[in-house]
Amino acid sequence: MVGPSRQSFQLLFDTGSSFLWVPSSSCSSSACMLHKKYRRLQTGEAEVSQGVAMSFASGNLVGLPAHDKFCLGGDRPSKLCATMDLHAAEQESDFPFIDMPFDGILGLAPTPHSPVRALADQAGLGAFAIRLDKPLCEEGSSGEISFATDVSQLPPELVESGSLAWAPMAPEAEELGYWLLQVVSVSVEGYGLLETCEHGASGCLAAVDTGTGDVMGPKVSVDRLLSLLDVKADCDLKKMPSVEFRFQGLHDRIVSLSMAPEDYIDRTRGICDVSISVMDMPPQKPQVWVIGQPLLRKYVSVYDMKARKVGFGLASRQREATTRQMPLSDADSFLQSAQNSGFQVVRERKMRLRSSRDRE
Repeated sequence: MVGPSRQSFQLLFDTGSSFLWVPSSSCSSSACMLHKKYRRLQTGEAEVSQGVAMSFASGNLVGLPAHDKFCLGGDRPSKLCATMDLHAAEQESDFPFIDMPFDGILGLAPTPHSPVRALADQAGLGAFAIRLDKPLCEEGSSGEISFATDVSQLPPELVESGSLAWAPMAPEAEELGYWLLQVVSVSVEGYGLLETCEHGASGCLAAVDTGTGDVMGPKVSVDRLLSLLDVKADCDLKKMPSVEFRFQGLHDRIVSLSMAPEDYIDRTRGICDVSISVMDMPPQKPQVWVIGQPLLRKYVSVYDMKARKVGFGLASRQREATTRQMPLSDADSFLQSAQNSGFQVVRERKMRLRSSRDRE
């Protein structure tokens, strides 16, 4: 719920985003007309300042910053509330928002001024866990998110069996705006793609991003990976190899996450589409991997804000859905039109994620 009038919204939970966005009551875009709108107060708690335009992974929003009370959990006694910065969208691009079942986006990135940081500082939020399922375009799609003051209070039945494997956040995580992990290796059936992964080397960091529809990485590594997968038109999964990501874990342990062919092959459009793509990054930025939905649908991911670590465990498929997730991509022309309309175009304080396939 947002504001003293307790307006409720359906939100997408995105670990790769740092802001809370909801449609403004004055937004006339087609996407806004199909969703609930935030009624900004003329006076009182909500404070308005300069307009901004921001690009998310698959669409763009133009709006006005505000400051208001936000409660996670509706009217339930266990709800978490905090007064925080938010953005009220005055314009939304048709793609992808017009077809999305959610009204807004709740960023879960570990930045100093993100919504989860406000909830941590004011309401004691200490950890959250996310279980993804099939994409929303498939029947029976679902997902689940749980919030708690401590990892020990998260539902243990989220994980199928065994304990979580924990990986510490990289030192650059807050600065870059991601749940960022140190990569040890990426391999296909034991064949390594990375020559070395000393700290800071290209392709040796990975961002855990629930809002990205692909697994993405640096061009050289992804090109080599796709060549090794050698996906044929017949889409015979039995002939395809598995892909393994290994991360630096706690106490010098290794956290291993694997993708089988059924995890990285998407056949929803009637073609054999590989959900692994090249990520466009400026040369001066770290060349990172993005652990997106194809891999995260296999595992529950747990985010410990207090201990600065991310845990992974095989997801249980017996849980009833409570939250849905959806991939996002990009639309630069919308940002340009926003800039021409007098809005200040800014970027989120994080790496911009854009697959080379978004331009096809």
